[in-house]
Amino acid sequence: MKTKPNLTIQTLGSRFLIVDESPANDPEATAIHTLNPTAAAIWSHIAELPSFTLEQVADWLVENFEVDPARARADLRALFAQWQTQSLILPD
Repeated sequence: MKTKPNLTIQTLGSRFLIVDESPANDPEATAIHTLNPTAAAIWSHIAELPSFTLEQVADWLVENFEVDPARARADLRALFAQWQTQSLILPD
């Protein structure tokens, strides 16, 4: 998987937002997505990678947060499904 091009994460107070910096005539560029702090950390991590797998990100979560590996994979499956539905992450 990979993140959709032209998306950046921005902070507004205590909120984290994914903002689409695509040209204004792009019909998919109208949404702003709010993230919780953990999702924002995941987004910041995957946005720096050319591509990623669920397992790679789960390993990163386990190494950087106190989370059970099975819980990390399950939570990421749900999060990535949501982000795919919102066209924030794309297949390779």
